[in-house]
Amino acid sequence: REKPDRLLIEASGLAHAAGVIDELRAKPLGEALEVAAVLTLVDPRQFIQADYHRQPLYRDQISIADVLVANKTDTADIPTMEAFRAQAAALFPPKSLVGEVRDGQLDVAWLDAERAAKPRYRPAALPDNSSAWQSAGWTFDPELNFDGERLTRFFDDLPAKVPGLTRAKGVFRVLDSWVWLNWAAGQWGAAQVSWRRDSRFELIAPAFEADKVEAWLKECLE
Repeated sequence: REKPDRLLIEASGLAHAAGVIDELRAKPLGEALEVAAVLTLVDPRQFIQADYHRQPLYRDQISIADVLVANKTDTADIPTMEAFRAQAAALFPPKSLVGEVRDGQLDVAWLDAERAAKPRYRPAALPDNSSAWQSAGWTFDPELNFDGERLTRFFDDLPAKVPGLTRAKGVFRVLDSWVWLNWAAGQWGAAQVSWRRDSRFELIAPAFEADKVEAWLKECLE
């Protein structure tokens, strides 16, 4: 009835972040609303502690964010802020923006942080000897579902399909849930994740044909 230009939702600290996004995207709300950038504020002193990341609710709120903001920076020392920046930069999927503020003074422009998915992109981070490696990444619309069994076969076969495979990781929507898959050191594992923005996959290897990898990924779609 009111038709606001923008609706800001500050969820409870105990809110299941992914569940809030799912509700906003489901009918009837999903037909009237577009979910813009999700912002999460953290205390950098807590963020760098492993104990916090072992808490599912804390991980969810970090994972769901498009914009990650370190608040109370005036109470953190230089080593803490350096550790925060390093850990925030290493998050997967990467954040559109990582900010630092005092007293919760957010920049209103962050509400319009970029959310557009890129069908194919180059990951920001490569091994130290980057000249010897090739990297690529792909994104898929969040409405697309992947088949779990096909994804499993894809990750099982990946070392044979991509000789010299160094790293492969991705988040995928599978049967309306979201999973994180990670291949490293000759094996891969899976876990649930709260990311909701898109399905995405990254690959690092000495050499591979990007078009073939993209075709294998599309074969995993339902």
